[in-house]
Amino acid sequence: MARDLSEVLHFFVPKPSSPEKSFGGSLAGLESARPSALPVLAIPIGDHDVVRAAFAWNLTVEIARLGGRAVLVAPDFEDPSPLWPTPHAKPLGAEMIFSSGQTPQGLSRLIDQVSAERAPKARQGGLIIARIPPTWLREPNEISPWLRWSLLFGTPEPDDLRETYAVGKLITRVCPRAQVGLTVHGVDRRKQAEQAFARLSLARQKHLGRPLLSYGMLIDDLHVYRSIVAQKPIGLCHPQSLAARALGDVAGILLEDARKLAGA
Repeated sequence: MARDLSEVLHFFVPKPSSPEKSFGGSLAGLESARPSALPVLAIPIGDHDVVRAAFAWNLTVEIARLGGRAVLVAPDFEDPSPLWPTPHAKPLGAEMIFSSGQTPQGLSRLIDQVSAERAPKARQGGLIIARIPPTWLREPNEISPWLRWSLLFGTPEPDDLRETYAVGKLITRVCPRAQVGLTVHGVDRRKQAEQAFARLSLARQKHLGRPLLSYGMLIDDLHVYRSIVAQKPIGLCHPQSLAARALGDVAGILLEDARKLAGA
């Protein structure tokens, strides 16, 4: 594990002023469906994947910390959900909103509503992070248009890397023009993350003819798991941790890309 975060992140996370120059691809060609609405970033997260759900929520909080309008929307499967903290908390103005139904149609309506309502207040830009159950990707449905900008979380483990590729393939099948990015986690050295991204990027280009965007890497240290148990954002509980700093860097890249999409 590198002791200094810059030793890890500089290779994967481009400077905020030029995120499109990431070695994994760019947002070129991707346009916002409605320039007046908040861009939507879809993240496939399984029903019991608490670690990646924690990453999604913490990225939402970090985007809000950076001054962006940040809303996480998700289907309301359980109350209380094992994936999320209480929706009543709004740290730094970050919001979490559940759809009233457990269907793609219900989530799609919620995304449309939130995107239109929050956009006028997003003076510093912002985005909606939409949690998509991976099972919804197997058939085209109302959620398909919201997959045009998608983010995958993946580790270097061979089985997980194959599963991550398969999810990205499903996204491309349902939404052929989707721009898909990857954030690597579960690594203890830079070389692991570099190789994981390269393998997935090459496979995606070879078999699907589509690039893979790089959205850096996240640190799965003890603070991540402590924050899950405490149901509090890492950046507020452990602001000096490597995990919090990595989340802030990835959030900055996402916000910058969201601003570009909103101005398309």
